[in-house]
Amino acid sequence: MTTTATRPTLTPLLLVVLALLSSFTPLSIDMYLPALPVIAVDLRGTAGDIQLTLSAFMIAFGAGQIFYGPAGDRFGRRPVILSGLVVYVLAGIGCALAAVVGELVLLRFLQGLAACGGVVLARTMVRVLAEKDQAARRMSLVMGCTAPAPSPCRKRKATSIPIDPAEPQSTDPTRKTTTPAMKAGLRPT
Repeated sequence: MTTTATRPTLTPLLLVVLALLSSFTPLSIDMYLPALPVIAVDLRGTAGDIQLTLSAFMIAFGAGQIFYGPAGDRFGRRPVILSGLVVYVLAGIGCALAAVVGELVLLRFLQGLAACGGVVLARTMVRVLAEKDQAARRMSLVMGCTAPAPSPCRKRKATSIPIDPAEPQSTDPTRKTTTPAMKAGLRPT
């Protein structure tokens, strides 16, 4: 009696998991950016020092793509994704506990390497598991799910736009503040 191996397929649940793995990068950057000034004050660093943490994350994310493809082929995608998740979470905890800027830069580099694994292998799994005629549709679904990743930058209100100091301020709470950008017709993000 011979058994034939069935080819794994992309189930809706697997697509959701892959979409969540692909959202690590937007989550790691978009939720981090608004806190940069507070981090600079807390760690007694300059704005440039704290911006270096973002550069470290992006450099690691780019460099990690070279590593994760072959590692996923050699050791299997699941163990590589799980180890990346563990390192990502531990690096995130380390970032929260960092006492100096240097530690934060190193931990953000490590977090960038770890975040890369989920993104690279999620795309690989879609490419490998999807039927040829459905691969583009599945890939766009996975990538489209990263766009609505939670971001405090996307939910900013018009009141958070800096007010022009030259403009007279009203003490009337019902009066809406108008900034030069609003006068020019630009809407806040």
